[in-house]
Amino acid sequence: MNQAQQSPAAAPGPATGQDQGVTGIPFPFQGVFSEIITKTVGFGATRRKEKKKVFWLLERDAQGRTTVRALNRDYLPTGEPREIAEQDAVCRLYPEPGIYMDKVAPHMREVERLADEGDGHRARQELYSAEYAYRSALAIDEGHIRANFGLGLTYLSLDDKPRAQHTFRKIVSMTSAFAPQHKHLFNEFGISLRKSGLFEECLEYYTRALELHAQDDEHLLFNIARAHFHSANYAQSVAFSLQALEQNPELREARQLREAAYAKDPALREGNTCAALDLGGESA
Repeated sequence: MNQAQQSPAAAPGPATGQDQGVTGIPFPFQGVFSEIITKTVGFGATRRKEKKKVFWLLERDAQGRTTVRALNRDYLPTGEPREIAEQDAVCRLYPEPGIYMDKVAPHMREVERLADEGDGHRARQELYSAEYAYRSALAIDEGHIRANFGLGLTYLSLDDKPRAQHTFRKIVSMTSAFAPQHKHLFNEFGISLRKSGLFEECLEYYTRALELHAQDDEHLLFNIARAHFHSANYAQSVAFSLQALEQNPELREARQLREAAYAKDPALREGNTCAALDLGGESA
C-alpha cells in the first residue's frame, strides 16, 4: 500500500469476537477501511499528482491473520486476499464503519445466504439448484471460498468435467483456498477429483496444498501417493507412501498402499509383502 491517512490506534467497526490483537483490532473481525493513494499522472508539462481514495475489506481470522481485498465501485470485494501486518492496518488505513454497515455487510450476508442455500441443495442432490445458488453467490463475491468449492463439487457430481476443470483452475490459483480453516472442503474436493478420474488435476491440487501449507501432513502425502497409484505411477506412489510413513509410522493405509505398488512393480520392492491394499477408505 502507498500513502494513507492516519487512523486511531483502535479501529471501531463490526467486530464479532472478544480477542484483541497487539494494537487493539479484535478478531475474528471484518470491516471496511480507506486509504488515500497519491499517484503521478500525465507527462512533461501536464505531469501532476492526484490523490484517490480506495476502499479495502479488511478481515482477521480466528488466528489473528489479517488480510485485505480491494472493493470495486459497487463496494464488492475483488481479487485474492492479501496478508498485511496488523500494525500497517492501524497506521495506514482509516476505518469506514458506515460504508461497511450500509454497503458491504448486506452484500456479504447475501453471499453467505446463497452459499448456505447451495450447500443445502447439494446435500439433497438438487444439483442444478445448487449450481444456480453458488453462481449467484460468486456473482457478488468471486473469491468466496465455500461457493467456489461448492460449485466445483457440484460440477463433479454432474460429471461436467469441462466446467469442473475450469473451476479447478480458479481454486488452485487461490492461495486462501488451502488455508487450514477450509481443510474439510479441500479434502472433499481432492477426493472428488480422484473419483472422477481427473488424476492430473488431483495431483496438481494436492501438490499445491503441499507447497503452501502442509508439508508434514501424512494424510495429504498419502492422498498424493494414492493419486499416483491410480495413475499407474508406482515409483512415485511408493515415494509418497514412505514420506507419509515417516510422518506417521502407524498409518496403516500408507503401508498397504506401498505394498500394493510393490505388487504392481516388483522391482520397487524393498521389504516383505504385507497385507493387500483395501482401496475402499479415504484419508482426510
